[in-house]
Amino acid sequence: MNAGRICLITTVHPAFDIRIFHKEAVSLAKAGYEVTLIASDGGSGIRDGVRLVSMPKAGNRFARMTLGASRAFFSSLKTKAQVVHFQDPELIPVGLALRMAGIKVIYDVHEDVPKAISSKHYIPRWIRAALSFFMLLLEKMASPFFSAIIAATPAIAERFRFHHRMVIVCNYPLSGEIHESTVNSRSDSMICAGVISENRGALVMLEAIRKLNERRKTTLILAGKFSPDSLRPAMERHPGWKHVEYAGFLDRPELAGALMRSSAGLVILDPEERFRVALPTKMFEYMAAGIPVIASDFPLWRRIITEAGCGILVDPANPDAIADAMETVLSNPMEALEMGKRGREAFLSRYNWTTQEGILLELYRDLFARVNM
Repeated sequence: MNAGRICLITTVHPAFDIRIFHKEAVSLAKAGYEVTLIASDGGSGIRDGVRLVSMPKAGNRFARMTLGASRAFFSSLKTKAQVVHFQDPELIPVGLALRMAGIKVIYDVHEDVPKAISSKHYIPRWIRAALSFFMLLLEKMASPFFSAIIAATPAIAERFRFHHRMVIVCNYPLSGEIHESTVNSRSDSMICAGVISENRGALVMLEAIRKLNERRKTTLILAGKFSPDSLRPAMERHPGWKHVEYAGFLDRPELAGALMRSSAGLVILDPEERFRVALPTKMFEYMAAGIPVIASDFPLWRRIITEAGCGILVDPANPDAIADAMETVLSNPMEALEMGKRGREAFLSRYNWTTQEGILLELYRDLFARVNM
């Protein structure tokens, strides 16, 4: 029996974004809802029970935020969805227009946008403070009109704590996607997956791997895209680059394979306020793979890693400390194996998508109960 019609829309993320498609859309489709996902590069047809509607890709950010948003609005109306679930802050005006049309609307907040603006390299520095304030004001004024808010972390949820229907749905990995590595599968390599940028430890990790290779031969696997693109030439000039295996952007099976052959995973982020309270997906992917985590020593991360007993905390600005942590893992394989096992157990019991799926489905049951009242 059909449980209701849902439309998910994004103009920023790819159609097969892990959170949007593989987690949220597929979970809702499996629960019996008629789910449509509107994105700019997903093609058309049905995949895993989700109907895909593709929009033309905008040529630049301004076109995406104007023409792209307009297309998203009219495309979502055509689906005759009872609930529209949008993923990008630039679609807030679209969400408000859909509410005026009598449709229930969910705003899925992936990051603290006002704080994130301060480090967006493509935004001129002179306008960042004003734009950050504008986004803060826009979210504050618009959010009461939305039917529900989904926050990806407790820190994001704090900004929407006064909303009448707000839930936290963390972006934990899917349970069956990443398998546990074994001692035999591992090599003397470390991995850092995700966006490669200066504030995500790119240069300090290079220096750390250079220092470590003065003691023992070790490879740093970098899996992701550079931000900005101009960072890559600067990194290639660093003496630590010769110890790097640049894997580029990896799809999910390729990432799982890279994790299997790594001895530890690195989450070295600068102590920016938004990072200190973030829940990086890659940290939990390392735990899912059963490899130790080497992470910045932030209070939230300290609690997670210490409680699980699954890694080593370091000063993110200290390449010597990072190099020492990597050497500790490599020099103590049995201890590292136990760390990985404990991390895997914590992932299976707490930090997996199944624990969040129930929260998402409960929210939708509540919304559709009100639709049908």
